[in-house]
Amino acid sequence: MMVINEGSDQRFVETLKGIIEEHIDDTSFSTEQLCRAVGLSRSQLYRRVKAATSLSLSLFIRQVRLQKAQDLLTTTDLTIAEVAYQCGISSPQNFTKYFTAAFGVNPSDFRKQQESQSDDLEVETRKTENKVLPVTAQYPVSKPPGASEKTTDELPQKPLQKDAGRRLRWILISLIVLVFVVVSMAYSGLFRQQVPASPGPYADAPSIAVIPFKDYHTADGDFLSEGVVEDILTHLAKFQNLRVISRTSTERYRNTEKSIQQIAVELGVSYVLEGSIRQSDGKIRITAQLIEAAVDRHIWAKNYDRTKENVMEIQSEVALDIARALNQEISPEVQQIIRDLPTDNAEAYHALLRGRHLLRTREKNALEASIKEFDEALRLDPHFSDAYTGKAAAYYLLRDSYFNAETASFHLQEAEKNALRAIKEDSKNAQAFAYLGLLYQAQYNWEEALTVFEIALNLNPSDALINYWYGNLFRTIGKLDEALRYQRIAYDLDPLYPVIHAGYSYTSVLAGQYGLAEDLLDQGKLIFKNSFLHETTRGLLHLLQGEYEAAIEDLDRSLSYNPDFGTTKIIKVYCQGRSGDRAAVEAYLATLDTNQPNDCLRAAEAYLSLGEEAMCITLMRAAADQGRIDTDILIDKRYKPILYHPTVLQILREFKLYQYLPIQQ
Repeated sequence: MMVINEGSDQRFVETLKGIIEEHIDDTSFSTEQLCRAVGLSRSQLYRRVKAATSLSLSLFIRQVRLQKAQDLLTTTDLTIAEVAYQCGISSPQNFTKYFTAAFGVNPSDFRKQQESQSDDLEVETRKTENKVLPVTAQYPVSKPPGASEKTTDELPQKPLQKDAGRRLRWILISLIVLVFVVVSMAYSGLFRQQVPASPGPYADAPSIAVIPFKDYHTADGDFLSEGVVEDILTHLAKFQNLRVISRTSTERYRNTEKSIQQIAVELGVSYVLEGSIRQSDGKIRITAQLIEAAVDRHIWAKNYDRTKENVMEIQSEVALDIARALNQEISPEVQQIIRDLPTDNAEAYHALLRGRHLLRTREKNALEASIKEFDEALRLDPHFSDAYTGKAAAYYLLRDSYFNAETASFHLQEAEKNALRAIKEDSKNAQAFAYLGLLYQAQYNWEEALTVFEIALNLNPSDALINYWYGNLFRTIGKLDEALRYQRIAYDLDPLYPVIHAGYSYTSVLAGQYGLAEDLLDQGKLIFKNSFLHETTRGLLHLLQGEYEAAIEDLDRSLSYNPDFGTTKIIKVYCQGRSGDRAAVEAYLATLDTNQPNDCLRAAEAYLSLGEEAMCITLMRAAADQGRIDTDILIDKRYKPILYHPTVLQILREFKLYQYLPIQQ
C-alpha cells in the first residue's frame, strides 16, 4: 500500500489515474481497492476526488477507463467488445452506454470519426504526392513552433492500392461493429438506456406496445380512449409468450411527435399498435394499425364499427387479431376468456372507465369521487367484478397514501370486502387477488399475501404491477433473490414507470447489488430527470457504502424536488448522525410526535444514527404497540446491530417476521 501525501490536486489525480491504469483490465477493481492503495478512508478519498474532479469515486474510476477506451479505439483494431474488456468493463452494452453518455457519441461512431479525420489527411497527402494540386497552394497551413520545414514532396509515400484496401477494411469493420451495436441495443433496450442485467423471462418472446389512441371528439373524452387501450392490454397479457408493455409506460406517447420507430426503440419492442377512436350519433369507429417497427411495415390495419353499447366487443377482436398476426397460440379457453364481456350494461362500463380515470390521479378528492363512479356502475350491474375491484383499489389507496388512524380501519375493511366480492363475482379477476394480497400484506399476514399474489400471477403473469408488488413482498420477508426476479419482470413490462424503476433500484441497493443499482440509477437520471425517488435511492446507496457526505448531497437534491417526502428526510438525518452532527439529529427529533407510530419509527432511526440503541429499541417498541413496524427491518443493514436484541425478536414474532429471520452469523 502507498500513502499519498497532501499535495496539489493535479498531482493527486494523476497518481490515482496511474493506480487505476495499472488495474485497467481488472473488472473487479473497486473503490475499496483504490482506498486501500492510497491509504485513505472512503470518506476522505471521496472528498478529495470530488473537490478535484466533481466526480464520485465510482464515476472517476469509470472516466479513467473510458479515456483509455478512447485511446484504444483510435490506435488499435480491437473490436468494441475487446476494448470494453481491456478497459475493465465486462459488458459491451454497458460500455456503449457509458461511452455515449461521457462523450456524446457511441464507440463505433467515435472510431469512424477518428478514421475519417485520418483518411482526410491521407487523401490530401496523396493529392500532393501525385502532384494533383499542392494543398498549401490553396490553403496555407501554419506550422507549430519547431515544426519541420520538409516539403510535402519529401513525405513518405504509400501505394494507392494499399491505401484503398485499408479504407475498405475499416469500412467493413465499422459496418460489422455498427451491426453488432444495433443488434445488441435492439435486444437490451440500450437506445432507451435499459440496463442489461440478468435476462428477463421475455427475452425470446415477441413484444408489443399499444400507444394511446387518438381521440377525435368522443363524447366521453379521454375515458373511452383510455378504457379501450387498457382493455386491449389486459386481453393481450393473457398470452404468455408475448411481452406487453404496460399502459403507464406507453402513456408517455400520448400526442407524441415521435416516430413509431423511435417509440419502439425507446420501449425495446418489435411491434407497435396505434389507433384512433371516433364517436358520432351513438356509433363508434375504432381504427387500429399493427406495425412492425424495425422496417416500418404495416402488418394490418382495420376499422372496427360498433354502437356505443357494444364498444366492449372491439377490444376482444383487436386483441385476437394481434395474437393471430404474431402467431400466438390461442386456446379455446383463452379465446373464450377474451370474448367474455365484463358486463352487459354499457352505461355501467362507462361509469367504470370514469372511476378508473379518477383513480389514476391518486389525489384524495379524486379517489373519493372514483368510489361514487364505481358505486354507480354497481347500481347498474350489481355483479360487475371490475367495479368492486375499483372500489377495493380506491379504499386501499386512501388508507395507504392518506393514512389516518381514525379512518384506517374502515378503509382496510372496505377494501378487503370489495376485493373479496370482486373475486366472488369473477374467480379469474387477477387485479382483485392482487389488491387482496396488498391488504393481507398491510395486515402483516405474509403467508396469506404470498398465496393470493401467486394466484394473481397465475391468472395474469404479464401484469407489471402484480409482479412489482410480489417482489416487494419477497423483499420484506428477506428473500432478495426472488424480490429482484419479480421486480426485473415488472421493469421489463413497464420500463418507463418511475415507481417500478426506482423500486427495482431500491431493492438492488438493499440486496447489495450495488453495480446493478448504479446502472439503474444512472439510467433513471437520463429518463426521469428530476426524480426524487431515484435521488433518495442513490442517497441510500451511498449511505450503505459509508459515503455519508455524498449521500447528503443526493438527499438534498431529492428534497429540492419533493420537500415533504419523509423517507428522504430520515435517511438524511441518519447520515448526519453517522457524520457526527448531533445538533441536526436533535433538531429533527424536535419536529416529531412520538404519539404517532410513523414518527416513532423515524425517531428510532435517528437515535440509531447516534449509536443510542436502547432509545432506538424503546421507540420501535412504542411503534409496534401502535401496530407499525419498518417492513425493511430484516434486510436494511442499519438494523443489523439490534436485530437480535430480545425486544426486537419479540416484535418480529408479533408481526410474524420471526420465521424469516436469517440465522445469526
